[in-house]
Amino acid sequence: MISGCVITGVPRVLWSVLSRKKGKAFEPVESHLSYLQRRLLQVCKDLRVPASKLGNLKNLARDVQEEQRKAEVLEDTLEALNREIEEAVETADQITESIMNLEGKLKTLKQQATDTSQSSDPMSSNKDTLQLPPSTFEAPIMQDQAKKLENPSLILKEVCRVRSDPIYKNMLDLLETSYAEISNL
Repeated sequence: MISGCVITGVPRVLWSVLSRKKGKAFEPVESHLSYLQRRLLQVCKDLRVPASKLGNLKNLARDVQEEQRKAEVLEDTLEALNREIEEAVETADQITESIMNLEGKLKTLKQQATDTSQSSDPMSSNKDTLQLPPSTFEAPIMQDQAKKLENPSLILKEVCRVRSDPIYKNMLDLLETSYAEISNL
């Protein structure tokens, strides 16, 4: 393995060194580098390596292939993550655009609401759909009046008694059927 590197690497070094020299000085440099190459190859052959280190060198090709496979898997994972990030960014952009559109619509609706409330006459704001007179809205609420009494629970009992009265129930049924017939018209 080391000898292969020496055999292929030294000629490259030789040519790079020789390309810098000019004239006839090539031959001594070339012979000297060739001698160094042969000597290095001889030392590599004679070099004694412990058996445990040789085992590591034998498994080197397999380890390199395994690392290359891991690198490919990591690259695939990285590409998938990049695609997911791009999709998330696109989705976020779409959501931002829809939020901007909705905010614009909300502004226009608010403007329309303020325009319609300003354009309506002031008398209609005090009336409801039943066209009740303004004095109806100013009448005190029954709860407020009950709070002023000394015994409000007595009023509650009376209201319960009136609601359980058959006359009240008949009147309530009559009102419900009347409202149902009016809404059907």
